[in-house]
Amino acid sequence: MRDVVVVGGGVLGMAVALAAADAGLRVTLVSPGCRTEGAASAAAGAMLGVLGEHTVEDTDPADLEFRFASAGLWPGWLAALAEHTPSPVVLRHGTVVIANLDHPGDQDNLDAIERAAGDLGLRAQRLDPRHVPGLRPAPRHAPVAALACPDEGWVDADALLDALDSASVRHPRITTVSDTVRRVTVSPDGSRVTGVRLGAGGELPAAQVVLAAGAATGALLDGLTPPTLPAVLPAKGVSMLLDVPVAEQPPMVIRTPNRDFACGLHLVPRAARGLYLGATNRPGPAGGATTDEHLSLLHGLLHQFRTDLRTTTVRETRWGHRPATGDGKPLLGPVGPEGLHLATGTYRNGILMAPAVAAIVTAGLLGEPCPVPHPYAPSRPRLQPDADRLTHLLATGADHMTSVFLDPGGTLPFDRQGQLAATLAALVNLALHPKPDAQTDDLREALRARLNDRPTLEGVCDLFNILKP
Repeated sequence: MRDVVVVGGGVLGMAVALAAADAGLRVTLVSPGCRTEGAASAAAGAMLGVLGEHTVEDTDPADLEFRFASAGLWPGWLAALAEHTPSPVVLRHGTVVIANLDHPGDQDNLDAIERAAGDLGLRAQRLDPRHVPGLRPAPRHAPVAALACPDEGWVDADALLDALDSASVRHPRITTVSDTVRRVTVSPDGSRVTGVRLGAGGELPAAQVVLAAGAATGALLDGLTPPTLPAVLPAKGVSMLLDVPVAEQPPMVIRTPNRDFACGLHLVPRAARGLYLGATNRPGPAGGATTDEHLSLLHGLLHQFRTDLRTTTVRETRWGHRPATGDGKPLLGPVGPEGLHLATGTYRNGILMAPAVAAIVTAGLLGEPCPVPHPYAPSRPRLQPDADRLTHLLATGADHMTSVFLDPGGTLPFDRQGQLAATLAALVNLALHPKPDAQTDDLREALRARLNDRPTLEGVCDLFNILKP
């Protein structure tokens, strides 16, 4: 019997397997391959976004602090990885975050990033956006502000996957199995795990099991854990590799702040592999890259970043399902039956968090104290937003939704985008509000009165004048 079975061959799964094996455990790593279609790691930009992922909406300092702690582990983690593989992974630094008028929240998020840098003691400097190296936007889409973050790291995701895969195969205490897992097996009384059943048939017995299977983790948890556990949901991201010569690639990452439910637009130089362009975000069922996702990426590239790339060859389109949880937080550590551990729910930060996640899960496997403080224990209660939280969530979501509706290339006159967002937020709030109150009752009566006065199409069209931002 193996000490532990790790399910999942992405960056997190291989990082956990290597850390556990280095700690002396006998590990079986089960995965159909790190570049299986739909795997998040292979489609990732691999930005180590301590600051780049921060927005004005992020009021919980724990998330920022955990990303910062994870980034601090990277130099030592890569040095340890180099002992197991001849494939080098170079940690590079330097990111410029731009704000333009295509998305009204950009400048607020740039301010939030600058404040976060000050809180963490990281460098951040305002730049004249006209002088950002490698940026050639269309005039009407040019940035109005830019912030240089020289401490922000990034790596080549392909090089990282190659190194982790090579190290996993070479490690004397890791056995790799090219297969999927159908389910986790448990003892007759359901109190502890006994191993996994493979997709091709047969079982692998193990004293402990780590589920690091990304968005596929949710299906493996069915029936094993308390129903209060936050759901693990797929969030598809689409990216591209462009055939851009090394000399014409920017010397750093160029990105926008997070926007439209996603990590915004970003360019990541990958030398001979080309220039990485990412990324979309679409929660929902499995599937490949769609025409509108291609259009969204290329429209942003050719207008907001590089007009000169309009005739560039697209080498490859990639897509993967990021694991997102119902409350937006990772699931790290032991849960449910004895011997079951989770390493998932990291959403867009799986590569950044890999060293910390590996250390946390390995400590749990060994029964040792957690080496990196975090609030992401799977046993936390399911988030139940109150009325104020729901109202705020809907207002912010409606603002992003209208931006998605208008993208790519759409504009509305005057303050109509704000009016549309306010209308959407108010109507959804009325539909979903957990219980009537004076505010929602007054709004509902105002809408009814307006339609009673003008029961016409024009009356419906005029409702947005009541639902002001």
